[in-house]
Amino acid sequence: MLRKRVAAGICALIMLTLTGCGGATGEAMASLLGPAPSWYDSDVGELVPKDKEIRLQDDFAAAVNQDFLKTSDFSDGGIFGTMKNLYETLDEMLSGDLSGTKAGDELGKYYELMKDDALRKESGYSSIKQFTDDIASISTTEELYRYICDPVRNPLGSAVITAHDGLRSEADPSRQIVTLIPSETSLDGTLYTKMTAATYEYKLINDKLITYLLSNMGYDEKSIKRILSNCYAAEKFIAVHNETEDGSEEEDMTFDRSEISEMAKGYPIREYLDSLGYDRLNDFVPCQEILKTADGYCRAHPENVRDYILCCYLRSLYICLDEESLNEIEELTKPLTYIKPMIEPFDEKTTKNIDRIKTYITGTALGPACAEIYCEKYITDEARTRLTDMTNTFIDEFENIISEEEWMSEEGKQEAINKLQSMQLHILDMDWDMIDYEQLNIVSKADGGNFVKAYAEVKRFENAITAQRLSDRFDRTKWDSRYLEINTLETNSFYSPEHNAIYILAGIAIDSLYYDGISDEELFGGIGWVVGHEITHGFDKNGVNYDKEGLKNTWLPDEDAAKFADMTENVGTYFSTMHPYDNCGLYDGNRVAAEAIADMGGLRLGLAAAKNIKDFDYDLYFKTCARTWQVNRSLEDEKAYFSVDEHPLAYLRVNCTLTQYEEFYETYGIKEGDGMYTEPDKRVKIW
Repeated sequence: MLRKRVAAGICALIMLTLTGCGGATGEAMASLLGPAPSWYDSDVGELVPKDKEIRLQDDFAAAVNQDFLKTSDFSDGGIFGTMKNLYETLDEMLSGDLSGTKAGDELGKYYELMKDDALRKESGYSSIKQFTDDIASISTTEELYRYICDPVRNPLGSAVITAHDGLRSEADPSRQIVTLIPSETSLDGTLYTKMTAATYEYKLINDKLITYLLSNMGYDEKSIKRILSNCYAAEKFIAVHNETEDGSEEEDMTFDRSEISEMAKGYPIREYLDSLGYDRLNDFVPCQEILKTADGYCRAHPENVRDYILCCYLRSLYICLDEESLNEIEELTKPLTYIKPMIEPFDEKTTKNIDRIKTYITGTALGPACAEIYCEKYITDEARTRLTDMTNTFIDEFENIISEEEWMSEEGKQEAINKLQSMQLHILDMDWDMIDYEQLNIVSKADGGNFVKAYAEVKRFENAITAQRLSDRFDRTKWDSRYLEINTLETNSFYSPEHNAIYILAGIAIDSLYYDGISDEELFGGIGWVVGHEITHGFDKNGVNYDKEGLKNTWLPDEDAAKFADMTENVGTYFSTMHPYDNCGLYDGNRVAAEAIADMGGLRLGLAAAKNIKDFDYDLYFKTCARTWQVNRSLEDEKAYFSVDEHPLAYLRVNCTLTQYEEFYETYGIKEGDGMYTEPDKRVKIW
């Protein structure tokens, strides 16, 4: 799959917020904290009896989803089924007529080149070689500097030092300060000074990839070894000269254009930044160690930096090769011993489709163009209105909840309400007019274009619009479409503490979580729970560290903060008693506490809003909650989520959350002795 190719075997677990173990056993923990509930791990179909009737009062998640587990796989239900539907819809949309606007025209030309596997095969390595031959011709430091400062020759912007994302000035939060950091290396930085048998595997995979690519471009074995050796030498320099920063912005660490140029000596940092589009910016926080030493290294070893950049281009552009070549590379770079393969939540066809669209389109500067066409075509006015009204209602209810919290001081309540009232709502549509697609010019297939050149042009454009965004004043009231990390085409919603903003993404407003005419019960139990979850993140153990403007500033009074920390610890302790499957070991409750708090807050907001709706069907609401997180995965995959994911396991997101609220007990007549009963003094909800 493409994600495997891109990551070269690096494990990444994706869980929407929408995502044997070591240590003490669950039974030992239970002896200290009380027994774990006797629930089936109903994320795993094989662990749930097929013929036994399961009562809602004993195991709600398993009872609601029992029929689903008999007939469906992982990707058929809840959020995951919605994600599958989204990418099938996107594939259909992209295959149609996209013309009519400059953005649509460029996306159409690009998609045609992307889909034409025969053309990609015909272009083959020669299309990549046009870039690498130019790089290979560099022999002096002066030639190297001219190359990195030329965005036409160097569309990826590869260099020793790169512009990273912006920090907000504490003195003027609308002013953005760009960090200058060492460029990425093919291996983790620590591997260049301390390599173990396990981490050495990453190097072997990278060696195989670069060797394979260079061999197909006509390089002999001796030349390949030289290029790899030079590349690793340059990467070691980059890794060693990357001082550790705490990530905080200090005014005395900020330098203007003249100062960074002087600090860099002969290294053309100012010219490089101007070539990317940072000519209007005058505030930078540099990694001083590499900025001061880069020129000396480039002058002493231009061949090392040249070959490092050459390898950067190979790793970036090989994904544009034809399908047959990519399959060969995937086989060649499979994990060996220590690297675990990725969890693939969908069937191979679906995974391939999602990977392709994410990698080539929604994860690039063409993502906003694709999103704008999607929202115009598929998002209705009813969806915009209902989701906006629901979110505003939830925020109003959260204000009431805060006002009634007995553990909070009056000062703490007022600070929390101030933050809540300042929370920005970004719902479905991005601010589309912030990108000028006149700057993007893809050569079509009819005019002799190929996909490698098109992809490189999109990456150049991406660098340009990022520079424009960071050069402008920061405005958290905008959903800046140039901020490519926040694209609306994801099946998700999230809270950004740095923006103090809620984002409801268009990719979640699709069957099965949304359709025009959906009932309030289904809306609240699906997207509503997710949105309420994200609102609550503004007030979890991370959210309390950011103020109403999104600046890092703890606002809870000390006494309230101490009580909140104790309650957070109680949530972690509660989850540590859970024992999903035999011999699972200890559940790290502290790891999942923040997400569990958000789950509980999200459900409470839905219940609070429900009180204002006549004849609200609580049974449908709670069952929708359970169906939202229904999955059916293998025990092996469940073990992986259990050991690393920051969210509770899906069935625990349902059962543990529902047992905190009296409305759930009243709806199903749950009483002491039932499996879903938790004694009132052992319930751990915070909000």
